[in-house]
Amino acid sequence: MAKRIYILLALLLMICATASAYDFEAVCSTGQTLYYNINTDGISVTVTYPCYDGQYSYYSGYEMPQGDLTIPDSVAYQNNMYAVTAIGPNAFKSCYTLGAVTLPNTLIEIGAHAFHGTNTNGYGHHLVIPDAVVSVGDQAFYSVSVHELTIGKSVQNMGYRAFDCSNMEIIHYNATNCNDLTSVAIGSGRNINTLTIGENVEYIPAKLFYCFDRLACDVVIPNSVISIGEQAFFDANITSVVIGDGVVDIGAWAFYNAHYLTSLTLGTGLKTIQESAFFDCDIEGKLELPDSLEVVGYAAFYGNNFTSVHIGPCVSLLDSQAFMSFDLQSVVIEATVPPLIGGHTFGYYTTTIHVPCASLCDYLSIQSSNQYWANYTNITAIFPYQITVESANEQMGYAYVTQEPDCCNIKAWVRAYPRPGFEFDCWKLDGVIVSTEEIFGINVAEDMQLVAYFKVYDGIEEDYNNSSKLKVYPNPAKDFVRIGGIELFEVQIYNALGQLVKTVHGTNEIDVEGLPQSVYMLLIRDVEGRRFKTRIQKG
Repeated sequence: MAKRIYILLALLLMICATASAYDFEAVCSTGQTLYYNINTDGISVTVTYPCYDGQYSYYSGYEMPQGDLTIPDSVAYQNNMYAVTAIGPNAFKSCYTLGAVTLPNTLIEIGAHAFHGTNTNGYGHHLVIPDAVVSVGDQAFYSVSVHELTIGKSVQNMGYRAFDCSNMEIIHYNATNCNDLTSVAIGSGRNINTLTIGENVEYIPAKLFYCFDRLACDVVIPNSVISIGEQAFFDANITSVVIGDGVVDIGAWAFYNAHYLTSLTLGTGLKTIQESAFFDCDIEGKLELPDSLEVVGYAAFYGNNFTSVHIGPCVSLLDSQAFMSFDLQSVVIEATVPPLIGGHTFGYYTTTIHVPCASLCDYLSIQSSNQYWANYTNITAIFPYQITVESANEQMGYAYVTQEPDCCNIKAWVRAYPRPGFEFDCWKLDGVIVSTEEIFGINVAEDMQLVAYFKVYDGIEEDYNNSSKLKVYPNPAKDFVRIGGIELFEVQIYNALGQLVKTVHGTNEIDVEGLPQSVYMLLIRDVEGRRFKTRIQKG
């Protein structure tokens, strides 16, 4: 019996010796004993586990590390100093009492399951993947309680569910050029309410947030990003996306089924939107596509809720069902050469399509030779220039366009309206007076903005030539003003801002004592319906 026990002990020792994965051990600054293997370069080490029992434990016969852990940048052994460059597979797997982990800045690689199942309790901590890390293995931080995650700039590879962390709410993604992912790398968490993408990131890899329905926040893609990979935000619950001016390509299914996405801003450098990129989102209102855009793929915006689309001058291909929105009513295309389209590119065939004036004949003629264009019969011309008007002082008067220019008549008509107590002065274009008429017509051969100028009314004006009868005194006035020469019906007093401050009926003596010192406009009407204007100074 004793002999059998000795044999079993010997076998266990042999197994443990075989499974022992370390060359030496050392106590770190936070008090835990860590185990290391010397790498083949002879100057660096990998953190590993001490002994695997072949079933569950990688610390068979050893005390698991507990509490918050700081892994050092370097470790001494036999008078040599080694840089800590890797954390091996399973190094801390199932060390559930391990707390927050601080990783060394020298770290390059984190192996599969390295921290799988650690720190499973509590709210979580801020996990920072240092900028030197290149690779993070499968399930490296699976089921780790992490509140905030920062991914360093050098990460190129992330394994299956590498950061499937519980309690995660904040993500900072700084990997400048991570490779496309073959499977989900980031997941779980609570509702991710903050996602920041670093200003030096050049590529959003495919499947970065694939099926991450807990990503419920606004997304801003910085100008440094050139391309967004396939399925990068597939099925994410994001509500708003702003895509930077550096993005050239948006991959297929990139925002597929992001059904809470209502607001989309596209950058000025975008050239290609691939197949189903924004399929079944909820983009509303007017969809503005940048002038740089050349290709919109199959069903790219299928199933959204926008009512109009504006497409720039460079587009050459709008594939089938690209804008298949049930609410789409009108499309503006600035391209002078009709782009290639497919079946139901613009949704229902009742959609009105506006094209450049000079290219209307080209668009109409292509209907006879292209089966897809033939289905859209509501094609009209769009005038290429815009005219806008504004008042130099809205308190003195306002202005608007009474007739817009079009392809047949390039003259626009505008009108200026002075408010009571003021009169129209002039129209200016680029600071130069172009008219002194309130109603004014101008040919629009470029984008232009007219400004209407007004001034305080000066003098007396009446409907009939009876101004000599009107007497207003004293002027300047202090306590009262008397109006003579007419049988008065009503007096309205306006301040310098055009605001009515007092109305008087049936008396020729008007109390002005309570008015502040200023210039006032009096609009006077007599019992015969004649109207007069005059100005007084309140002293």
